[in-house]
Amino acid sequence: VNLDPSGKAITIRSLSDEPEYCVIDCQKTSQGFVIKTNETPDTVIQGLTIKNGNSDSHVLDAGGGILCINASPTITNCIFSNCTAVNDEELHGSGGAISFDGCETAVDACVFTNCSAGYNGGAVNVYRSTIYMRNCTFENNQVALEGGAISAASSTVYIDESSFSENSSSGGYGGAINLARATAFVTSCTFTNNHAIVGGAISNTNSTTVIGGQISEGCTFQGNTAGEGADVFISGGESPVDARYNTFQTFPDSPYSFESVGSIIFTGSQFQEEPIEQDVYV
Repeated sequence: VNLDPSGKAITIRSLSDEPEYCVIDCQKTSQGFVIKTNETPDTVIQGLTIKNGNSDSHVLDAGGGILCINASPTITNCIFSNCTAVNDEELHGSGGAISFDGCETAVDACVFTNCSAGYNGGAVNVYRSTIYMRNCTFENNQVALEGGAISAASSTVYIDESSFSENSSSGGYGGAINLARATAFVTSCTFTNNHAIVGGAISNTNSTTVIGGQISEGCTFQGNTAGEGADVFISGGESPVDARYNTFQTFPDSPYSFESVGSIIFTGSQFQEEPIEQDVYV
């Protein structure tokens, strides 16, 4: 498939704007789209299902559904299903559904399900980019190392009113979201039953992060599990992590863990159990 808008300001969409009825089946032999010609927000991908995308056909092994490089398209009301960025011979592959590199892009009202990557970003990988993500659903996405649903490095990400459930990192960080040297605003989101070795819901390394932060923008964490940091794991970073006005409902046998050279602000947050000394590192 590997559809390429070639820099044109066009809308590629379903007639009904119902993605269930307009399906691009890549059959594990190609990507859905390769967007790399300085496209602007006037290039719109809308109301499509992209399934069985596979990045292994591309030299970068990134973006099973969409590979986006140095472009800023708009992606809205799409479904990404069973897309992969996995190389069977080596442990690499980024962004099972979408990989962004050098982009500024809005992703709105999209569903990501059963996508996987060998290295980072089971569903979405963000590198050197600014991404606005709103009203999206991430369910049952997997990664081998970093970010079962989303991995963001050297980037700025805004994630609002989105849900993360049953996502996992089998051997590393961030069952739902992994942040590394990033700036992140995670607001009004729910995290349920995500799992990782470190950071069952969110892993935050050397990043400037707001999780909740305002009374009306708190996140809810429930049933997430990890060896360290069932809900949130924080390592490094000079600025305090703003985790105000969230609800943490952590399983007692998998304690949340906050590790930071700075600090974390909990004002207004609610806990199922009080932090105990060995679970909190500041």
